[in-house]
Amino acid sequence: MISFLREVADPRRQAGLRHALAETLCMVVMGMMSGCCAYRELGRFVHHNRQELVAFLGLAKARVPSYVPLRDILQRLDFEALSRAFSRWSGQYVDWSGRWLSVEGKSLRSTVSSPATTSASSDPAALAEGRHVRGGQVPHP
Repeated sequence: MISFLREVADPRRQAGLRHALAETLCMVVMGMMSGCCAYRELGRFVHHNRQELVAFLGLAKARVPSYVPLRDILQRLDFEALSRAFSRWSGQYVDWSGRWLSVEGKSLRSTVSSPATTSASSDPAALAEGRHVRGGQVPHP
């Protein structure tokens, strides 16, 4: 994912940058995929997972951004460029050419009355857990 995120232009002044844009955007994407959508939630996600993020991203300095730099970057970022980079990366794993329907997992889980008797192919909980979908995306006929 990092190589795709490196293609997104950095909206910040180059002097005094503490955090590389691609790695910061990777943290944001991981946080959002974990359900964190608000700036402070993203900041908490990054803070609570600091050690793992530093190791995974190979950060030379063991520093991660707080919610303020995350907010500043996201407010000035070209969202279309980020969306294109994410789509190119995820396109390696998902065929986006068909029609897709976004669903929310908790709502799906509440629709199953007897999970023990529901087949995996029609089980909304199985879909919500990612056995047949990723990130709440369901193929739509």
